[in-house]
Amino acid sequence: MDTRDRLSSEELLGLLEERRFKSLRQIFRTSEIANISEMFCDIDVQQIIALFRLVPRLRRSELFSYLPFEKQEDLLEELPEIVSVSIINEMEPVDRTRLLEELPEEISSKLIARLDPEERQIAKQLLSYPEDSVGRIMSPEFLKIPTGRTVSDALQDIRWNGVKFRENLLHNIFVVDDNERLIGHITLAALVMADPPTQLVDHLMDTTQESLLASTNESMAVDYFRRYDRPYIPVIDDDQKLVGIVEADDVFDVAEEEATEDIQAFGGQSTLEDSYFQTPFFTLLRKRGGWLSV
Repeated sequence: MDTRDRLSSEELLGLLEERRFKSLRQIFRTSEIANISEMFCDIDVQQIIALFRLVPRLRRSELFSYLPFEKQEDLLEELPEIVSVSIINEMEPVDRTRLLEELPEEISSKLIARLDPEERQIAKQLLSYPEDSVGRIMSPEFLKIPTGRTVSDALQDIRWNGVKFRENLLHNIFVVDDNERLIGHITLAALVMADPPTQLVDHLMDTTQESLLASTNESMAVDYFRRYDRPYIPVIDDDQKLVGIVEADDVFDVAEEEATEDIQAFGGQSTLEDSYFQTPFFTLLRKRGGWLSV
């Protein structure tokens, strides 16, 4: 069997029962995280824990982020605290915020207190924004350079600081003034191709970039992506300081939730707690039963 193939939950459990740990490790190392999470959806929490040990450590937090909230909550209850804290600590800030705001306050407060100082500060910062605001779905991780830098100095800054960021965040760099206010953005390609390298970044940057306030309702982010063809949105605070970015995949989640609510309202259905893609069949049937009868 090609371990890269997508397996059913039953096949996955079969490999576990046969103690074919090498095959399972290969599957978890090479398969798409989204496919692995689908395999886990129909497995009880104790079996997930047994399989979770075979997932490469660097992929565990990403896999955890893909699981439905109910599975996440069950895992947090069953996993050793040191493991659960490690997973939460390594999650992307946006995914972690989404989880923490859904958990009971007692549990979320306990988890936040156990995070590394830097991650704890980020978690508190994002949760301080109003519910359903842009600030709740933004990432505080972005690359910025101060105005007045030469191209060569900017590239040196990127080489020095870029190792901390995901690769996709390196393609667009923000330019800020001495007060951290957003004044423009520039692509990595523009910096690399610039000639001579002694010219100022200010002469190359694009100052037309739209931005959103962190306190704005998240539905505004959906409208932004419908209007502009960009992979991200810069987010500013009330003082115009750059505080984060919202990426396309996080806005897609918001758009899906809005679409689900619109469809339910159109069909006269009672509200679903999750989107259609995450709602079990019999829950959908129960919610739609009255409408279908009519």
